[in-house]
Amino acid sequence: MPSRLHNYREGDRSEYLAVYLLSALGLVTQVPRQEDIGFDLVCSVADQETGRLTFNHQFLVSLKSRSSPNIVLKPDKGNLRNTIHIQWLYRLELPFFLGVVDKRKNELAIYSTLPIWFIPYGGHFRSCGTLRLCPRLSSRNTADVGAPRADSDTMDKWGRSQWIVDLGHPIVKVSYSTIANEDQKRFAKSCLRRAIRYARLSGLYREMEVPFFYWMAKADHEGLPHPAFYGQSVPDNPEVINHVHSKLAPPLISLAMLYKDTGNAAGLQSVTALLRSVPQADIPDQVVQHLPEIFGPQS
Repeated sequence: MPSRLHNYREGDRSEYLAVYLLSALGLVTQVPRQEDIGFDLVCSVADQETGRLTFNHQFLVSLKSRSSPNIVLKPDKGNLRNTIHIQWLYRLELPFFLGVVDKRKNELAIYSTLPIWFIPYGGHFRSCGTLRLCPRLSSRNTADVGAPRADSDTMDKWGRSQWIVDLGHPIVKVSYSTIANEDQKRFAKSCLRRAIRYARLSGLYREMEVPFFYWMAKADHEGLPHPAFYGQSVPDNPEVINHVHSKLAPPLISLAMLYKDTGNAAGLQSVTALLRSVPQADIPDQVVQHLPEIFGPQS
């Protein structure tokens, strides 16, 4: 007769429950075990409030049980000195959430992982050994979520410590009662959309190489999760500055065209200096011809 470890079976049951609860809010696709590289579900939020069933706001979920809720990323044994074990987190193109399943309550708590961005933007990437993402399970800690902290007692011979990332309280909890009540279900989806939107903005700034991101500083289950932001100046590096200007070119071009079409001379002048800073190769010839006020001979 076939057999397996009881803990593995309990983990499967947790995943079944999470899939069922999340399927009431949108689409859920389980990642095959053979392809599991750190997350379990690929999800979308349903928009049936519009009268037609459509899906948007995609996100990833890594599932844990309440008895073992932390995500712990440790250096590879064969590559203890590098950061491969955490690099994948910062390359994800979809927002990434932690889902903690409480089978006793038949409940799924969803946490934003955005505080991880303090690590690279705070200059701590190379000092990070083990990375531990810790959700708050108790409601007693009401402080806002802040920057992660290093545990100096865990420092290895390369000067790297275990970093503890406080994920705060869940941005939303989903249970049987949630999905049975249309108002509660609508609120749960609003919380998810809000957290996803700020995560996508943070990803956009990452692509631009702009050191700016949002995180959910407060979530109290009674209102939408409240974001905070972190920002610093762009590095004084010509390559980075040119990259930022290149990423800004399309919206600046669109604004310049609007200002020209509406006769807004002040607005056109306001974007001229920035557009002239964009590398010439990133400005299409058609745009140069359409905006001679900006790209023509300068007096």
